[in-house]
Amino acid sequence: MKLLLLLLFTWNLFAVTLHLSTSSNPSRLNPILATDAGSSEISGFIFNALVKYDKEGKKIIGDLASSYYFENNTTLVFHLRRDVRWHDGAPFSAKDVLFTYNLINSSQVVSPYTSTFREVKSVEILNPYKIRVTYKNPYFKALETWMMGILPEHILKDETNIMNSSFNIQPIGTGPYRLTTLEFSKNIELRAFDAYFEHRPHIDSISFHVIADPMT
Repeated sequence: MKLLLLLLFTWNLFAVTLHLSTSSNPSRLNPILATDAGSSEISGFIFNALVKYDKEGKKIIGDLASSYYFENNTTLVFHLRRDVRWHDGAPFSAKDVLFTYNLINSSQVVSPYTSTFREVKSVEILNPYKIRVTYKNPYFKALETWMMGILPEHILKDETNIMNSSFNIQPIGTGPYRLTTLEFSKNIELRAFDAYFEHRPHIDSISFHVIADPMT
């Protein structure tokens, strides 16, 4: 799915809306299930990973993790941010990280990240804001493994069919934007999350307009 920046800003009492176009509907707004470009792009505004690349794309820095370090060549420890809230107001914690890891590796999920986590031996909660990841062998992509979005344990822990869950079209994340409108084949709207841990985004809303690609 192709996203095109329309470079159109709507000003209304100092509110700013960024308009983007997409050639097809997103399949699942769930970061561990997003396999098409549109789903991945939109999910990126809604969810956070433990780490990410800096603006120059050269250095890996913390996202939901406030810091990290290697205990040895197969053990990675993350300290998690304590000021993160899910869009429903619930606090983020290490439980969410372990839950996401277990879900990716469960038999009920077909995720593009499953193969990435084959190098992980175990994930342990050391305290509510600290986790230890042990790899089977030294792994050069140990940090990149954790660049996928983290899911809310308190919402999905009792879900029996994650592949077809309503969560996939009604996502709750920790990201700078929350989903407010999902009209398939028409419009998808995200609103700035006031309690975002970094700061409230300067752009108040993002509107994705579904415009079919005439070449498909």
